[in-house]
Amino acid sequence: MESELRFCPHCGAGVTPDAIFCSHCGKPLEEPKLSTSIGKQILIYFVSLFLPPFGLAWTFKYLRQQNKTARTVGLVSLILTIVGIIGTVWITMGLLNNLSSSLNSSLGGSINDSQLNQFLQNY
Repeated sequence: MESELRFCPHCGAGVTPDAIFCSHCGKPLEEPKLSTSIGKQILIYFVSLFLPPFGLAWTFKYLRQQNKTARTVGLVSLILTIVGIIGTVWITMGLLNNLSSSLNSSLGGSINDSQLNQFLQNY
């Protein structure tokens, strides 16, 4: 695969597409514009809400941009990531409480560690 060459806006030297600084003059290169299309936003929001930790990568990437639309995408992604984490913790706690109630009722009241270990070994 052939990589496309970019040019430094300061000195005009050729630089690789993934370069952050010019290898000739050392000045910082402009960040490439991030896509804020509707399809890309839907993907970012979906990942942020349903796979919360993975949404943080896009959150920070978009929040660093100068473009107001890109920053808004980053902010919404951050909010959805937080909501996703809270939802995940809430659902997990509910499932653990339900499991604990089931264990207590099947073992006849309060359980101790040896009863819990015996129950878990049976399943």
